[in-house]
Amino acid sequence: MIIKILLLIISISLFLNNTIGIDENQIWKSCGTSQDIFHINSILVKPTPPVKGKLVKINVNGTFIKDVVGGEAKIIAKYNNIMTLYNETNDLCSPTAQAIIGNCPFKKGQYLHSANFTIPTSAPNGYYSGNILLTDNFNNSITCINVAFNLE
Repeated sequence: MIIKILLLIISISLFLNNTIGIDENQIWKSCGTSQDIFHINSILVKPTPPVKGKLVKINVNGTFIKDVVGGEAKIIAKYNNIMTLYNETNDLCSPTAQAIIGNCPFKKGQYLHSANFTIPTSAPNGYYSGNILLTDNFNNSITCINVAFNLE
């Protein structure tokens, strides 16, 4: 369950393409470039950082500069920088990925996605971090994102 929650937090933010420092109020940082296929217009996460037992609301608004019909999502998630919770490469258009990031294929133009979830109060306290790299069928970068936050 904790792995799914961390992956949801990371995956909803897949399309972040602005460089934002990681601190207690800003948990996202782009590792992408200006050549990425997806550009973020805004992202809103409340509360930031996520809080156990509270509803987390995420809204992403961005723009695809071209159609994306498939590709890969490389996802790594860690707990306290020691334990790897998840390390896999998945088809971008698989049912699992679509459940998290939206319906594939992605069309050129505006992209809106939102999600709401509650982190269980039983989730262990600690430092959670992750990286996601999305690429299209031609290995072009869609976006890259790092996420890190303390859960207390």
